[in-house]
Amino acid sequence: MKVVGSTCTLKSKVSSEDMARCLSEQSLAISKCKLPLLDEHMSVFLDMNGCYSKLKELVPTLPPNKKASKVEILQHVIDYIWDLQVELDSPGLARAQGANNSPLTRSPLTTLNAELGITVEVIILNHPGQISAGYSPVIDCHTAHIACKFAELKEKIDRRSGKKLEDNPKFLKSGDAAIVEMVPGKPMCVESFSQYPPLGRFAVRDMRQTVAVGVIKSVEKKIGGAGKVTKSAQKAQKVGK
Repeated sequence: MKVVGSTCTLKSKVSSEDMARCLSEQSLAISKCKLPLLDEHMSVFLDMNGCYSKLKELVPTLPPNKKASKVEILQHVIDYIWDLQVELDSPGLARAQGANNSPLTRSPLTTLNAELGITVEVIILNHPGQISAGYSPVIDCHTAHIACKFAELKEKIDRRSGKKLEDNPKFLKSGDAAIVEMVPGKPMCVESFSQYPPLGRFAVRDMRQTVAVGVIKSVEKKIGGAGKVTKSAQKAQKVGK
């Protein structure tokens, strides 16, 4: 198994995407290779959403009888590729270098689960009713399609200036902007918008339409309780199982 794609060299303060293919005897899938550049080195994130089941069978470091999440499988795949010590200068292999041809290194993935939460800035675009704490719609963030709960409405803000208008509002309606703490219903990978824009913006889906959009301000620990789960979120949870 190998990850192939075009050779690329990135400049500082750049986040780009490069297409890569995961090839093996049993699978052929297209995936995105996001290459965010840190201050001193580069961090590679391989999003192989289309072939996780095949990869789980192909990577010998992961026990076949273990029930692993997509994030765990992804972590094993990256470790497996690194352990192979593949010659990155070979033609066709995905390669990325720092400004001084520094060695390529990987930083840990930020994984969210039921005990972790995110602080987001969200704008309500089109919702027929009122949104209060406990609302659990589907969140589309990069390739993730996961139900998330609005755990706490922290502030209502002006959507243009960002100035705080109200602390702990009881509800939100169409046209409102707010700072909200959300908790995902399943494990997912996100980053703050200021660090990695492709992994830090999202859309809120409900009633077969986009009801809100927003960006991730920060990632922090947050214990989530029970809340009302929308029909769209219930469907997303069933598909993900």
